[in-house]
Amino acid sequence: WNSNAKAAFVDVTLATTRRELFKSLMESIFMELANHLGNFAEYVPLEKVYISGGLTASKTLNQLLADVLGRTVINNDDKESTAMGAFLVSLVSLGYYEDVDAAIHALGNLSGAKTYVPDLVLHAAYEKKRARMNAYYRRTSDLNDQQH
Repeated sequence: WNSNAKAAFVDVTLATTRRELFKSLMESIFMELANHLGNFAEYVPLEKVYISGGLTASKTLNQLLADVLGRTVINNDDKESTAMGAFLVSLVSLGYYEDVDAAIHALGNLSGAKTYVPDLVLHAAYEKKRARMNAYYRRTSDLNDQQH
């Protein structure tokens, strides 16, 4: 959402591994997603997150996403799931179904879906990390604004 934002790795030491850098990169992307979903959830109830696409082939990343978001994540292998999601939301908004879950179950679109339930202890730790990330972003954004 901010095309001028710059990335930074924080608390890196000589002992930091490539694996840890990759994990921190994914965590930060998921924490930014959590920021936006939090804003979205102010307007509509948001209990589950439905995902699909390239990265969702990784069970490890799907579980990480659930832990960071603190919400159940459902991975549907359907290649047309984006279009199906828009269709389901349309059916609900037109009054055909009470909610998206009811529409999904009526259409039977979740056969073979995998569900990832968040570890709430890990989620609490990620919430602290996210608060640190957001505070760091605000501090560095303020510095960048002062330089321009």
